[in-house]
Amino acid sequence: MIPEPVHLQILPLVLTVGVETEIRVVPSRAEDRLPAGEYACELQHRAQPGATRVVTAERSDDGRVRFRLVVEQPGELTVTLVFPCERRRGCGSIYAVEPDLGGLIPLRGDLHTHTWYSDGSCAPGELLQTAWGLGLDFVAVTDHDNWEGSREAVVAGRSLPVTVIPGEEVAFNRGHVVAVGVSSGVMDRRRSVDSEAEVAALAETLCEGGEEAGFASQYARALWATRTIRALGGLSILAHPFWVADGELHLDERIARRLYLDGEIDAVELLGDVDFEDNLRSIALHTEMAGAGVRMPVVGNSDTHGLYHTLGRYWTVAFATANEPDAVLDAVRRGRTVACVQLPGEQLRIYGPLRLVHYAYFLHRRYFPTQDRLHDTGDLEPVVVYRDAALGR
Repeated sequence: MIPEPVHLQILPLVLTVGVETEIRVVPSRAEDRLPAGEYACELQHRAQPGATRVVTAERSDDGRVRFRLVVEQPGELTVTLVFPCERRRGCGSIYAVEPDLGGLIPLRGDLHTHTWYSDGSCAPGELLQTAWGLGLDFVAVTDHDNWEGSREAVVAGRSLPVTVIPGEEVAFNRGHVVAVGVSSGVMDRRRSVDSEAEVAALAETLCEGGEEAGFASQYARALWATRTIRALGGLSILAHPFWVADGELHLDERIARRLYLDGEIDAVELLGDVDFEDNLRSIALHTEMAGAGVRMPVVGNSDTHGLYHTLGRYWTVAFATANEPDAVLDAVRRGRTVACVQLPGEQLRIYGPLRLVHYAYFLHRRYFPTQDRLHDTGDLEPVVVYRDAALGR
């Protein structure tokens, strides 16, 4: 008699709404086989309480069970395998995504980190290796007004499995924007041109438009930074908009609002290494802006200054066409991201568009834990093999 497998896997975990997909129920150990006989699968859609769907399944000669499925509504479905003896075994769940998400890769990453090229405490290569071990797929090294850390990170990343995105954290007045995907240093450009004259020209234009001179002077510096980032081919992310430093807001809230309303930033750091009430203020502003019709992509960033600071506690999930810098940045630009945080002893919190939040929670329960174990090998190939199988690619 064939011993019954103790653990069963479902592959793929993700399917696309409206597309017929073959689902396989596979013993976790390659040598195990499911007993011969007739099988069925019971499916319960989380969004349709009480409505159970039963589909016929077939056991193949390799001791696996397969069934074909078309799902018409996005969301999570629990799967129960019905054995020939009518006994039932829960197999976990699968997720149906809308067509625009079908085939995209969920990637975890961090777009705001520091090394010893500014006020961090580690080398770029060390940071990248640690990030991969923590389960991150992509990282941007963004030292303060400094391009050298990013330059070294790009070189170090050529021999590492993690994807490296060039970047820099750019200061203006008392505010910061994170530049990612830029072709060269923003501060280098500030030094190479008459940036003060360019800022003054922007301020004059703002004043001519009716702005008060003091605000125009401050806002012009923010505009110079964000527009320079775009001119260098990058995205600008408003960093920690409600960070309190020395008892007062680091950034004038009026500037944060105007950057939103004028579309001068490409994303906002909704979650980062500040007091959590400051993150909640960022969420409140984002909600208010959404109510005013302003669509702004969100990210979560560690703003880590060391290997064991906040790295891996705040992160972004980007739904991208590939684990490549341009594809990750395109996912941010298109708003296909969520911001995540899990502090020690606390539960995972995910913020962003509701449909992506639903999907991301599923991924953190059913997909990413296995990927984390594969990251521990230090090798990219097993991660890619699992990714393709789990996502049905």
